[in-house]
Amino acid sequence: MTDSQPEQHSPMNDALARALERERRARTEAERLLESKSADLYAANERLAALAASLAARERYVTAVLEAAQEGILVLDSTGSIESANPAASALLDTPIGDLVGMSAATILELDGVAHRTAADLITALGRKALHEGSVATDDGGTLPVRIAVGQLHDVEVSSDPRYILVLHDLTEERLATEALRLTAFQDLLTGLANRAALVDTFHQHEHQDSAVIAIDLQRFRRINDSLGRSVGDDVLRIMAERLVNAAPSAGTSLPVVDRWTVGRIGPDEFAVVIQGSFDDDDLSGIVENVRALAEEPITVEGFSIPLEVCVGYSRIAATLEDDDAMEAGLDRAVIALEHTRRRIGSRVSAYRSDMGAERARVLAVEDRIRQGLERGEFVAYFQPRVDIATGDIVAGEALARWENSERGLLLPAAFLPIAEQSSLIIAIGEAMFEHVLRMQTVCATDAVARPISINLSNHEFALPSVVDRMERMAHDAGVPTYLVEVEIQESVIMEDLDYSSSVLNRFKERGFVVALDDFGTGHSSLGRLRSLPIDVLKLDRSFVSAVPGDQQSTEILTAMVRLAEAVGATVVVEGVESESQLLVVREAGDCEVQGFFFSPAVSPDRYLELLVTQPWRPRP
Repeated sequence: MTDSQPEQHSPMNDALARALERERRARTEAERLLESKSADLYAANERLAALAASLAARERYVTAVLEAAQEGILVLDSTGSIESANPAASALLDTPIGDLVGMSAATILELDGVAHRTAADLITALGRKALHEGSVATDDGGTLPVRIAVGQLHDVEVSSDPRYILVLHDLTEERLATEALRLTAFQDLLTGLANRAALVDTFHQHEHQDSAVIAIDLQRFRRINDSLGRSVGDDVLRIMAERLVNAAPSAGTSLPVVDRWTVGRIGPDEFAVVIQGSFDDDDLSGIVENVRALAEEPITVEGFSIPLEVCVGYSRIAATLEDDDAMEAGLDRAVIALEHTRRRIGSRVSAYRSDMGAERARVLAVEDRIRQGLERGEFVAYFQPRVDIATGDIVAGEALARWENSERGLLLPAAFLPIAEQSSLIIAIGEAMFEHVLRMQTVCATDAVARPISINLSNHEFALPSVVDRMERMAHDAGVPTYLVEVEIQESVIMEDLDYSSSVLNRFKERGFVVALDDFGTGHSSLGRLRSLPIDVLKLDRSFVSAVPGDQQSTEILTAMVRLAEAVGATVVVEGVESESQLLVVREAGDCEVQGFFFSPAVSPDRYLELLVTQPWRPRP
């Protein structure tokens, strides 16, 4: 065979070639599979790494949340042992976290209403509901009230028994706030005394003991606030509270020693003393009089010596009633007796009588009808003319309240004013009267016959700091000049507090009102005091003219009073002139004005306008 001859293929060679090819292909496939598996393994490792990073991040997140949480968190295992705690729990319990872990929760945790002595008892109780209240023991031996929210965590891969997650909320501040609210509900914050609710709540009857309530009211307390300031008024109340607390009879006195002596404040200027012991009616009367005398001693505050007057009412507490009912009834009866004292002239103390309850019911019924009458506009003003004795001219008028009652017809002041003066209703009536005066003056101005009209201010209205501003505003809104309005105040009201009265009257004068002193001569004013007040008109009480001319002494007194009023420099008005003989005596007494039935009673607005227009008592040529 030569070099140029082609290679001969044998079957063996072909088989070998095919085997080699298969091996090559197998190796290639194996390499490809290995590369693929390697890629899958790498991807799996990447996923595992990402999951591990995520779990680590989540663990850091949970840890951060637990550490930042303001509430204490404990994790218990199924046996009640503490597995973990957050810093807030450590701070709450004042115990390091390392000391808490492994501790039995039953040693530091008490649940309200649950008697648990073992960890098993505690776990059973925790599993029954999701919210508890209780207390935890702190490392210093103290306890804290807590609210406990319970959650359960089941991890079936680890154990079939749940873990318990306890969230502890400190109730200390909440309990303090609740106690503060309780004190607010049962304690007078200014004086520290019990209030009415507390007096009722703390009263307990004791067999064979006598019980009574004394109610004390500071008269004209608002005047102290308005003239000396609220801080002085508060000091007066605190001093009065201390006096009453210390007024309990003690050994060595002539008064019986009482077993319980509880003082409370039951109104802005009202106090109550609840006493229990062994005493008869005479003993009780002595105790009450002692309280009254002590309460009326002058008080010195910030350099001011403040005279005090009180009204007192008292009542025994019926032993046949339940505690709360007995105390409520006793307080009510003492207050009823107190109201009775206020209505009685010259009285300072009243013991409760059964007929007072009926009287109070009557008063409340009249008050309700007055309130309805005000809403319906039934209170109107009638006007009584005031006549110059020298000329016969009507120079002024006085507005007098009338009640056009839908059931009883026209009622005079005696039927409603005494009751209205016991409450704020007198202020509403006074405002209604002033509105009628302003309307009357508007009509009179239209006919060019306007004359000053006086309006009576009650002691309640006079005590209001806003009275001057309110009346000036109402007059301005109605377009009525203030010189056509005469404010009339009783002498007794002005003399109660001369400094306050002088201040208010000067404000009236500054705003242009005419100032009149009513019922002059019945109080305790002196000429020197009167000269210090801005009085334009002095109205002599009708008692000075009622006995003339038959009584020479009364005639001389009337003349002296007219001349005294003239000396002050004010216009003199004699009230209650009802006959010509009385008019003659008044003429001889001096130059003055008169008011009374001899000329005219109070008349309707239409009739009063007619009198102003016609001037019927003016001499005709």
